[in-house]
Amino acid sequence: MSNPFSRLERYQASGNEAKENRATECLAACLQLSDEFRAFFISFLYSGNVPEPLKCASAEDVDTQHWIDNDDTENGYLDLLIQSKGRFTIIVEDKVGAKESTYQYEKYLAWLKTQRGERLLCGLVQSMDPTIKE
Repeated sequence: MSNPFSRLERYQASGNEAKENRATECLAACLQLSDEFRAFFISFLYSGNVPEPLKCASAEDVDTQHWIDNDDTENGYLDLLIQSKGRFTIIVEDKVGAKESTYQYEKYLAWLKTQRGERLLCGLVQSMDPTIKE
């Protein structure tokens, strides 16, 4: 495995987008480098009730800036994707300073519905948008 922190140098510009991308890359690096951290993070996402397929998630299951191109949805980049094809798919939308977007979540949910196995979409945000229902 190459050094997962090497991707940080891609995001040198200032502003919310660069901060978001650097935060996402740091999180992904920790998920790739530490089995304990990955298990803890997945447990956190599921409030301790981790589905069986996710209990053995590996470092190879972590990707950032994952391009989705699907006939049923619009194209875009997922901030963080934790996936084992056919077993589980977790999308983590990372927000640092930017606001959540219902439109963005709807687009990701539409893509997520095309995936098999356990599925979860979650946002890591500084402050929740009360208008977003799910």
